[in-house]
Amino acid sequence: MLATGELATALATAQADLVDNQASWQLPPTASLVSMPSDLVLTGLQVQLRGPATLRLEADLRIEADQLTLEDIHFEGPGQLRLSASTLGLSDVEVDHDGGADRTALALQGEHITLAGVQVKANGAQILALEAQATESLVISDTKLSGVASSALTLAELRCSRLRVVGLELRGSSTDSLLALRAEVDGPCWLHDITAGPLLASKDCVGMSLSASGELSLRGATLQQLRGDRVLGLRAGALGDIELSAAQVSELHASGDGCVGVLIEQASEEGVILRDLELRGLSAVAAPTFHFDQSWWSQRAGRLLGEGPSLPRDTLPGVLGVGLRAPGAGQTLDLGDCVVHQVAGLGLAIHAPWRPVTLLGWLLRGLAQAARLLTDAADLLNWTVHQALEPIQLSEGDYTLVDSVLTEIDGGTNPVLLDDATLRVAHSWASASNPPLELLERQPWEDPGEMVLLPELATGLLPVFPQARLHLTIPLTPSGDNAEQVGALPLLASHPCALRDPDPDPLPELRAAPASLDIDYTRRDYAGLLALMRERAQEVMPEWTEDGPADQSSMLLEALAERLDRLSMKQEMAANEAWLERSRLRRSVEDHVRPLDYRPDPGLSASAMLQVRVDAQAASTIASELGLDGEQEVDELLRALNDGRAVSFPAGSLVANRSLNDQPVVFTTDEDLPWHASLDSLSLRDDIPAGASELILLGRHEALELGRWLVLSRGPGHPGHGFRLTEMELNAEHTVVRWDPRRPTRE
Repeated sequence: MLATGELATALATAQADLVDNQASWQLPPTASLVSMPSDLVLTGLQVQLRGPATLRLEADLRIEADQLTLEDIHFEGPGQLRLSASTLGLSDVEVDHDGGADRTALALQGEHITLAGVQVKANGAQILALEAQATESLVISDTKLSGVASSALTLAELRCSRLRVVGLELRGSSTDSLLALRAEVDGPCWLHDITAGPLLASKDCVGMSLSASGELSLRGATLQQLRGDRVLGLRAGALGDIELSAAQVSELHASGDGCVGVLIEQASEEGVILRDLELRGLSAVAAPTFHFDQSWWSQRAGRLLGEGPSLPRDTLPGVLGVGLRAPGAGQTLDLGDCVVHQVAGLGLAIHAPWRPVTLLGWLLRGLAQAARLLTDAADLLNWTVHQALEPIQLSEGDYTLVDSVLTEIDGGTNPVLLDDATLRVAHSWASASNPPLELLERQPWEDPGEMVLLPELATGLLPVFPQARLHLTIPLTPSGDNAEQVGALPLLASHPCALRDPDPDPLPELRAAPASLDIDYTRRDYAGLLALMRERAQEVMPEWTEDGPADQSSMLLEALAERLDRLSMKQEMAANEAWLERSRLRRSVEDHVRPLDYRPDPGLSASAMLQVRVDAQAASTIASELGLDGEQEVDELLRALNDGRAVSFPAGSLVANRSLNDQPVVFTTDEDLPWHASLDSLSLRDDIPAGASELILLGRHEALELGRWLVLSRGPGHPGHGFRLTEMELNAEHTVVRWDPRRPTRE
């Protein structure tokens, strides 16, 4: 362990003192870097700094190395920490930065960057908490970023070729603009379990801005309590498939003229999947009288992607819950199981003039306008729309409305307005309607809530909405074709829980596995259950006596005991397998970890190619130790070798490594091996080019058989190339062999 005060000297002279270009320092519990040089370049070294330790940075510190690892270290002070390495890893690192203006608390640069358990707190003016640039991969897990700035604040700015984030918390406040997360990925982007909020700004406030040239997947995102002059919760654009699932966006309030919850732009022909989105509570105090023009998409929506913390003017169309833009032709857009509640503006806007769209299970309540859609064709299935100031507007496409309910929409007798579009309706109802929508004779909801659609909704203000339970209390017949219900929520009688309610009841806390749970799968077996029932029979039927194995009552008890034995076994297995830490079955473990996108190793045994050689002298020595039977077997082996006959090594033979000093490794042969001394080593007539699937051997090798494995080898230390013989030509002086062209030579 380095003593306090020795760290700077040890690091500065590291290149002269290190052995094998590797260094590992155990830091003292408290250390000072006041005298630390501002730039420390350790070129070509593998450096590891380990704590627990607290280091104070009075000045900026830059460390460069080939491989750099920091573990369990707390940095504090006004100095910036800049790390650069080909392979860079931070584990359980805390950065508490209290700097001046235009500062970056933690800056990382490299090819492969990994962050695990990192916490960054940044205070100052014009602050960037975390900046990471990776030419290859960037992996972040269990990381927390927070900041307080008297000017613009950005919590995370990420640029890489491949991004994976699992567990990220963002929160902060700024007297200017605020951007929580910006990620620009030149490849695939996967984000899971992201929490942003509260985020408070005096000017523009943006939760997450994501752009990827490949696939973009965001699962389990939560954005809540965003405040600013203009607010944008999430914007995402990609050239590959876009997937957004299990997201919650709530309590977004703008003191200016624009507030948008989720904005998605698909710039290629790939698809979009939106699932299990819950969005509620969007408003803007200074929003103009509610108006939304479809031309906004083609003129200004694209400008939102790739911008900085400050949003371009004229880019937010008042108040918008969910917006999706896909300007070109391509795959079907699949959007389903979403709740949009309490939006002082437009709930859903889609601009996809050349795309088919499927919208399944949407619940929209308390909106200035529920939806405006411009698509090539769209299926609106199982919709529930309740309380809206303006009707749904459908433009320039073919639309289908099936198994849906539209109530309390202030649009006259027609809750759906068509703008150069066609609409087919089936098994759908409305509280005020002309055909083809069917008219509801009475209020259909469990609790519709008080009618609070005030004119102020159209100006961006959000009144307080009472709770509502939008489960149908009257049976409406669905259309069939696997349709089980009408509307987004099931009938009240069949409603099992409150997961999809606009105002759900609080969920119970998750329980951990009982510490004392130890279930024996054989506790309630056949014998014990049969004895229990016979004892009970003697109590309730004392006059009954067992007449032998053929007694009918005994036969019934035995049959019941056998069935109960099987049922109890399954019950005990279900109780045990319900907890990851107590699961015994591989399938149960896989089911538990699948939602975390973790795939267990299959656990398959290793395989190897074996070269068999026969040492006659060693065989004779072994035979002398085995006795007469062993000598006879060796004599038979030697006679076969002298006669040129094949020696058979049967399947199931045990093979171990040669040296007893090594860790023993034992293999079992998979099939019978006919061994010929003439095939132990074969010579090539010509060199083999890369990509070949044919070669010529010197000599005529009649012992070769189709299906036999051969290995091309240049000797120890060089990789070999194995193949199975599929074709063979015997000639007087050479033999031509061929194999599967899908396994060509590599070099």
